[in-house]
Amino acid sequence: MYYRLLLFLLAGACLLPAAAAPVWECDFTRPEIREAVRKSPCASLKKGADGVWTLVLDAPAGRSGAVTVPLPAGKLAGKYVTFEAEIAYRNVTYPVGAPWNGVKFMASFLNGEGRRVYPQWDGFPQAERWGRHDRRRAYWRYAYPADAKDCELTLGLETSSGYAEFRNVRFFTEEAPVSILTLSPVPKARYDAVLPPRGRGVMSPFSIDRMDEDAFRTLADWKVNLLRWQLNQPQGKGDPASYAAWVREQYSVLDRLFEMGEKYGIWIVVDLHLASSILQTADGRDTVVEIWRGLARHCKGKPMLWGYDLLNEPNTASSEPGLEMFAEYQGRLVRAVREIDPDTQVIVTGHYGSHGGLEFLPVYPEKNIVYTIHFYRPNEFTHQLDRRAGTFLRYPDANRNWDKRYLRRMLAGTREFQLKTGARIYVGEFSAIRWAPGADRYLRDSLELFEEYGWDWSYHAFREWDGWSLEHSGDPAGIRLDPENGRLRAVLEALRRER
Repeated sequence: MYYRLLLFLLAGACLLPAAAAPVWECDFTRPEIREAVRKSPCASLKKGADGVWTLVLDAPAGRSGAVTVPLPAGKLAGKYVTFEAEIAYRNVTYPVGAPWNGVKFMASFLNGEGRRVYPQWDGFPQAERWGRHDRRRAYWRYAYPADAKDCELTLGLETSSGYAEFRNVRFFTEEAPVSILTLSPVPKARYDAVLPPRGRGVMSPFSIDRMDEDAFRTLADWKVNLLRWQLNQPQGKGDPASYAAWVREQYSVLDRLFEMGEKYGIWIVVDLHLASSILQTADGRDTVVEIWRGLARHCKGKPMLWGYDLLNEPNTASSEPGLEMFAEYQGRLVRAVREIDPDTQVIVTGHYGSHGGLEFLPVYPEKNIVYTIHFYRPNEFTHQLDRRAGTFLRYPDANRNWDKRYLRRMLAGTREFQLKTGARIYVGEFSAIRWAPGADRYLRDSLELFEEYGWDWSYHAFREWDGWSLEHSGDPAGIRLDPENGRLRAVLEALRRER
């Protein structure tokens, strides 16, 4: 009973009342909204036969277009907000280098640090935000902090051309989730006396072809003891049945990894790297439960199994109305695994794996639950993906207050969660693009904090994409191996430190 009550307090109600009235609607007849439409060269309004006004974005090849209007911050701050709209689009081009773009339905805000945050719609279930999709109601949800201000709604196309329509845009509100850290007493996580060792290692490549015995020998030489293996389907991973079938085909790959791990002293994390759209439907969620039952049956008792990483960076916002809240659903996954494997560590996470999301999860009652975050702050520095940019932001940067103290502040919430709940913390991913000036210093500062706090960690990534590679030089124009580069030295120092 306590656990169910806690889930309710943390997650809020699952459903909006049937007769709930929207708190705000985008009235396209208002002068200020019409003025915003007028300022966008690709935007126009049309009135349908049913009398409903529709915003149209028609961006020619090589162009994008969007309309941004202010939102009433006082109605969003401190609330759990459900956004909805009817959206249709066609001929929307793929947003090269930015797959999170395309059709844009976003409600950004400034947080208490003065940083703009960009919560947004993640697309229709089993569909991309480009290409074509007939009109359908879209939903997404987000918990706005109490200090949210300068809120803006953006509708349009970003780094894509094509045609998109938006109508009946509005939002509803509920009370925001409660932080577990405010409860008295704060529940405590439970662990066996003997668990796998502190994990220090790397994220895997996509394919077993890149994880041959030579790769294991290299990691062993580095003193890596943990490999986070991503079950990342190359194509078609937005379809639940297709993904489930593909995962079953990977059982033999996992067996090879456990065999090599035992030979070279490297523990394996099984990471379900699925498309978040699978979690947007009841059928998709049920499929993932069965995927984990299958993985637990196959992997239970295997040598060097460190843990089951349930969901990689899940978008907990975009889902069909009526589905259980994310914290409750993740609890269902935990229980599905525990029915089969009562002891192996199960790894849970918050929205998108955010370092600020753990406090809105419960302390699940099952034992040996590890809480994971992914850490890429400041994102403007770590994710300078365009190698042709010419100039790049650097770390540290006194003008931006980017230094080790900044990193410590960003991790303060996770540290508080650890101290108050006693939970084991695993930084499942962290990195900086290899050509970012000061990437070596950034990695060293991050690793020193992880080690100070006693956290497990895995660098993103080993022999995946050269942009994250520890084995290549920092030259954005080339792909040259450099075994003496500063980023590799920083990670090796952490791996080989005497303990």
